[in-house]
Amino acid sequence: MTYADEPPYTTTGWHQMREYGEWRFAHAGGLLGWDGNYPAATDLGEPLSRYRLTDPITDGEEVRQAWNLGLADLLAVDHVAVPLIGAAFRAAIGSNNTTVGLVGPPAVFKSSVAAIVMHHFGTEWSADTLINVSASTPAAINQRIAVARDVLVPLDDVRDDETLHTLVRRFAAGQGRVRMNSRGDLDALPTPAGLGLVTSERRPVTASGLSRWLGVEIWAEDFSTDLIERLTRPESRAARNRLMSTFIVWLSRRLTSPRHDWVHRTGEFLAELSRENIRLAARSAQELYGGWCLLLDFLEDWNAIGASELVDDQVREVLVRTARDQETFV
Repeated sequence: MTYADEPPYTTTGWHQMREYGEWRFAHAGGLLGWDGNYPAATDLGEPLSRYRLTDPITDGEEVRQAWNLGLADLLAVDHVAVPLIGAAFRAAIGSNNTTVGLVGPPAVFKSSVAAIVMHHFGTEWSADTLINVSASTPAAINQRIAVARDVLVPLDDVRDDETLHTLVRRFAAGQGRVRMNSRGDLDALPTPAGLGLVTSERRPVTASGLSRWLGVEIWAEDFSTDLIERLTRPESRAARNRLMSTFIVWLSRRLTSPRHDWVHRTGEFLAELSRENIRLAARSAQELYGGWCLLLDFLEDWNAIGASELVDDQVREVLVRTARDQETFV
């Protein structure tokens, strides 16, 4: 089977194939589906050509090894890792309206940590190749957001409140949002289908802005130079990428199936947040928990992780704490 002769795919993410009706995930290296990677032409532009998924794993022990090699060190900093890993796998599931912010002072490795999480979608991402918001025009940023579907969209170095609010609203936008162009006509803004990953020293300052994102605090003591070096080694990058590729293959068989259990579990978590009087970040935290729910199901199916209920408890605890902290910023 080949898709190399079809017109180039100009967005990442899930596409339904015309001939057989199956769903495949477009990336710079081709189309990934239930039976692996197939060649296909893509035209994503820069830096989005770094969205490239390797061939999936076919052995449960290798899945376990990828989990340990790619994520064990990162999960040692659980207040940062849990929301970001949840965001990565939630992005791959499909459309949502969430933005996650890595927030902290200068020189705390915000861009490096964002790049480490981006390795799920391509090993060539680095702190220097994220979408630099301060050096990009609004039109260029909008174009890249529109192309990057069902993935994390790394928006680095957001320096002012207005830009931050614009980006958060951009990812929260629903179908049919329009803007006026220079001719006075209304242009449709394509609805983002990726999940925003912002690095900044700032956070939204209004209740409406905070309700659309989940801020993750990062401090100097969280990541040492040695830890960043370990997490950016080629074998660590590749492990995260192979884990995501294998997850997408697993998900492709289930993409259109009813998810009653998933809806029930994420609904229970939303109720837990409500009982904790968490309102602003509740929906965003629920979205990230949804990513973890399917990730843990995937790992269990591969017998790649034991006592997943303990991991689930840790995830819920961290997300509740992160969401509760956000309530204090209004």
